[in-house]
Amino acid sequence: MATSSPTSSPPPESAQALVEFARHSDQSSEGIIPYKDWPEGVKGHFLVRIPPEGMVTVD
Repeated sequence: MATSSPTSSPPPESAQALVEFARHSDQSSEGIIPYKDWPEGVKGHFLVRIPPEGMVTVD
């Protein structure tokens, strides 16, 4: 997948990968998409923040 600079538009393949990812999410009952089903253009492009243990409570 091509990279873009701040002054250029992302390539159409990037948009297509996001649309495909959203489609998978919409088709999922909980919005969870197994990694194996992620489009190639999406893999490796997410950052997550995981809170330390004990900082999240579950009802």
